[in-house]
This record gives sequence, structure tokens and C-alpha cells, in this order.
Amino acid sequence: MNKFITFYAAIATLLITVQTTNAHAQTTPSSASIIKDAQVKQKSQRITVDLQRKLDALSNTADRPQTRRSVQDRQSLSTLTVDILVASDADKAAVAFKALGLHNITVTDQVVSGQIELSLLPALSSHPAVKHIREYRPYTHRGSVTSQGVIAMRSKGLGWANDVDGSGVRVGVMSDSFNCLGGEQADIASGDLPDNIIVAKEMTDCASGSDEGRALIQIIYDIAKGAEFIFASGYVGGSAGAAETVLELAEKYRVDIIVDDVASYSAGFFQDDLMTQAVEQVVDMGVSYITAAGNAGHNSYEDLFRGVYDPILDVTAHDFDPSASVATLQPISIPENADISLILQWDNPMFSISGGAGARSDIDIFLLNEEGNEVLTSSALNNLGKDPIEILDYYNPEGSQTTRFNLMIVHAGGEPPRLVKYILPVKFLGSIDAFHTYSGTIIGHANAAGAISVGATLYNRTVRFEHENDQVESFSSAGGTPLLFDIYGNRFGTASFIRMKPNVTAPNGINTTFYPGEDIDGDGLPNFRGTSAAAPHVAGLVALMREAVPKMTPRQIQHVLQSSARDIQHSDHRPLPKGFDLHSGHGLVTGWQAMSDAKALVLSKHLPEPGTLLYDYASWMEDDDTTPATVTRSTSGGGSVHFLLIALLLLMLKIRVRTNR
Repeated sequence: MNKFITFYAAIATLLITVQTTNAHAQTTPSSASIIKDAQVKQKSQRITVDLQRKLDALSNTADRPQTRRSVQDRQSLSTLTVDILVASDADKAAVAFKALGLHNITVTDQVVSGQIELSLLPALSSHPAVKHIREYRPYTHRGSVTSQGVIAMRSKGLGWANDVDGSGVRVGVMSDSFNCLGGEQADIASGDLPDNIIVAKEMTDCASGSDEGRALIQIIYDIAKGAEFIFASGYVGGSAGAAETVLELAEKYRVDIIVDDVASYSAGFFQDDLMTQAVEQVVDMGVSYITAAGNAGHNSYEDLFRGVYDPILDVTAHDFDPSASVATLQPISIPENADISLILQWDNPMFSISGGAGARSDIDIFLLNEEGNEVLTSSALNNLGKDPIEILDYYNPEGSQTTRFNLMIVHAGGEPPRLVKYILPVKFLGSIDAFHTYSGTIIGHANAAGAISVGATLYNRTVRFEHENDQVESFSSAGGTPLLFDIYGNRFGTASFIRMKPNVTAPNGINTTFYPGEDIDGDGLPNFRGTSAAAPHVAGLVALMREAVPKMTPRQIQHVLQSSARDIQHSDHRPLPKGFDLHSGHGLVTGWQAMSDAKALVLSKHLPEPGTLLYDYASWMEDDDTTPATVTRSTSGGGSVHFLLIALLLLMLKIRVRTNR
């Protein structure tokens, strides 16, 4: 018997080798050396690929071709905001880093964030306390004027009818910038902004500011004219600084609501990061936290890691094909004059969150040409002991005469991971052409349990604007990213949580006085698209609710918004299931119903907590063909009773069926 097993195992190995070889029939021997060279070079560095690119641009500006990507690199060659993972006492390290030129410093247990001149980066990276340096890359969910969203979510006249306008409610707003473009006074004069906005933190480098924060406040002000506003840029101080800003708004400025549209390339997929922990902390302090869900749609790949040795490239690569066939390349398309930005993570704890051993797997990602015989770019850092993150950027220049490419994920060292996932977090004009899993894209603090995560509905695709149904935008980010580790780095045993995100959707594509966008409705005013425009609509409504019912807690407000939302069963390209789903959440917020329900629940002392989907990842990992079982768990203390009742009903039904037979 053992001889037969050995024989068949050898045949299976031969077949995999043949299939892998065929996948690279055109691969040249130099491709293997290019991959090895990239791995050797990048793994010896303490800085990320994008930072190294900027250093190269600094020393070689005269010889580089004038592509859009190179121009962007040259424009950002001055001061950078960085996150530094430290190997020793962070406070002590921060003192040393300050002497090397780091300023505007914020410190957590494992991370020192701050700003530094690019030319000083090599000296900083050589300090013995440095484990790893990455650029803090925040982004927003952008995609005499009154927002049409006020009508779309049934909030017009709501404040007047309930004798509230948000008076006494303080709203903290976090985005990129507020008045870098200099339009504040004109907006005050036109009545689109109040004249008492407090700017706690403005963006340090106004050259790249879009004043999206001002657009957010315009929308909230359309709904809650009496609210007070405090703006703080989420682009200041790195990951640690953004988390500190959240706490500062709650503790120093005593806000009742925080709304943001800020995300980061270093946000955690499978573990609650610093920003998420700060959000949960202020929610426990009584602050309602509202955030844009994101504009990544379903542009995500997520699957079990299946390592296959590629004899041509001499690497162990991920097999994208879940069938018996083998595919170590995943075809994608990128149009000319377009970018791809990709974040890859895998199921290891993040050193920046929990310290300790950090990542136990070293994973790299490569972008190859259509034939699979040329490596175009890569991200191949040494992740062991650090964060399980690789970030890949590529610009396909105009005139390249090619739009087809391939991705390859490689296991470079340490133990193999069990799960790999990548997300295309910002607007992607291309496509994932094979093995697309259409997985969740809500990550980081938008996935926080206490946050109200808001998806987007185009205002004129709602029944209030005589559309046949309400629709969620296809670009609106979807929930479904599993939470695998606690903040200490411990895996959640046999089951991992998928939080019910997004919570609701709200209107986008609405008017502001200035924010750049296509005039989609032909009224001569720019339309603000994206979940960035949706989130402030909810913030305005919550401001009215908090004035009308001051004693409501953030979790009660979250519950009311969800229970009063109008179910969405359509996106702009496909039908959705009835009830909660991971694309539209609980549905479109409805102002009048939410206010009515809030008042009705004043006397209620026991409100159910938001539900959590529970996936049994252990059984899924044992059998690739098994779809994870999904159940809804109530965290209000009565979950086990509900399950017992359901089990009893099913048993009675089974007995009745047998009796009828």
C-alpha cells in the first residue's frame, strides 16, 4: 500500500510541475534572477519600496522620464510623514530620532511617527532601534448650495418639525485639509458654512490638500445648522498621530460626534489597529463615530494559501486556481495612463499593533507582463518579525500598447500563511480577470464594531427622486473581512468574526460649492461622489438626534439608524438579498423614521447590540470545498437562547415531517 501511495504522490508532483512549467512556457531564465535580485535587494533594506523610489528620484531627477508617476514622485521629495517600527523602547528611540531630524513626533508602544526630510532618511534608517520605516500614506474616500441628499434620505424639514437644528452638539471632522484652497470666507459669505469653525489641525503640506474637510462640513451644515464644528486633519502625524487626533477631539474638544473619510495603506485587515482601538475608546466615552466605508467595491482577492513550487522561477508561489489545475499567475488589466495600488496582507499578527514576534511568514508580490516572463515591479520586503504587509504600486504609461498583466504571490520565508488577501483600496480603472473572489474591502477603523460605517447611494437613484428603487453604488466598499486576531496577537481559536459592515448607506453625488467632480445632473454645480460624501449626511442626522434625545448612547444611535433604514435590494449592477447584506448594510438611512424611532426608544433600557457574523474558519481551512457556515450572533446576552429556540423549532419541524410521511 505504501508503495502505491508513494507512486501516486510522485505522479501528482510531476503533473503539478508540468502544469506550472506550461504556465511559464515563455519565461526566460533571467526572470528567475530578476525575482531573486529583487528579493535580495529589498529584504536587506529597512525602508519600503515606495520610499526607496523617492530616494532614487532625489539622486537621479535629471535622468528620469517624465511620466505621471515620476512627476508625482518628484513633487513629494521634500518632507515625508513616516511610521517607524522600533525594536526597543519607543520613547527612548524617539529622542534619538529627533536628533536625526524627525519632528512632529507621536509615540505608541511599537511605533514612532513623525516627519522628516527625505535626504535625512538613510541616516535615520541605519539607527539600531529601527526595525522598519514606511511612509504614512493616508487617502480619502472621495470619488448658496444645498445637498440633494437631504431629500434622498428623507431629512428635509426634519429639524424644523422637531424643533432641533443640532444646537449644543459638537461635531469633530477629520479629512485631508480644510482651507488650503482658501475658500472658507466665500463659503461663510454665501451661507454655506458657519463663521465659528475651529481648526484644531490643518494639513501640514497644503500643496496636496483638496479641502475635502470643508466639503464634509458643508453637507453636515445643510442638515444641522446649529451644530458646532472642529476640524482636524487626519493626514498629520502618521498612524500614531491619526489615532491621537481621534482621542484629542474627544478629550480636549469634548465632541459628541466624530466623522471622517480618512484611511491608510497600513490599516489592519485581520486585527484591530491603532486607529480602530482609538475609535472604540471614544465610542465607550459616549462619542458617536461615523466613517466612510470606502470606495473599493469588491476589488479584493482572498483565499487560502496554496503553495506550489515553480521550477522555472525557483520560488514557492501561491496557486490562484482552487481546482485541481495550477495557476501561479493571476491575470489583471490596467488601462494605459492608469495606476494600480495594491495592499497585500496575510494571517499573521501585526508587530505595530501587538508587538511580540510579529509576522511569522515572509510573503512577496510581483507584477509581471502578459506573457509572465518579465517582472515589471515588486514588493519584497523582509516581513519576518514586522508587519505582514506588502504594498505594490505601478503606473501603466500612455502609449505602452499593453493593458494585460499578471500578479504573482510568493512565499519567501518563515512558515507558510493560511490565508492571503489583497485589496485595491483606491479608484481602480482596470479589472481582475481571473480567480476573482469579490471579497470584502472594508478594513481598518471602518470595520470597527462601534463605528457607523457608511456606504454610498447615488442621490438620484433613490425612490425619493422617483427612481424605481434605491441602489447602492457598485464602488461602495463591501464588508466581509474576517477578524482573526485580538490586539495582543492571539488567534481567535476555531472561529473568527466578520462584523456586520457597512452599517447603512447614505446619499452621495450631491452638490457642494467647490469640490471638484463631474456635473452629473447638469445644474452647473460640481457633484461630490464617494462614501466621503455619504458619511457626513449621517453625521448631520445624528446631530439632530443627539439634540432631540440627549441621553442616547452611540450604540443606541447605531441601532436606531440600522433598524429604521430602508432595505436596499439592488446595486447599480446586480440584485441584493433581502435584509442585511455586506454591500448595502441595513439599507438607506431615513431621517424621519430614525428620529421617530429614537424618541420611541427613550424609555427603553435594553437595546440589542449590533450583530456579528461568525465564520468557522477552522473547518474551511481543512476542506477547500467547504463554504464557511454563517450564523448571526447577538451580543446582548440572549444569543444562546435564540439558538436553542431555533434548534428546538427545527427539531419539531423534522419530527412533523417524519410523522406526515
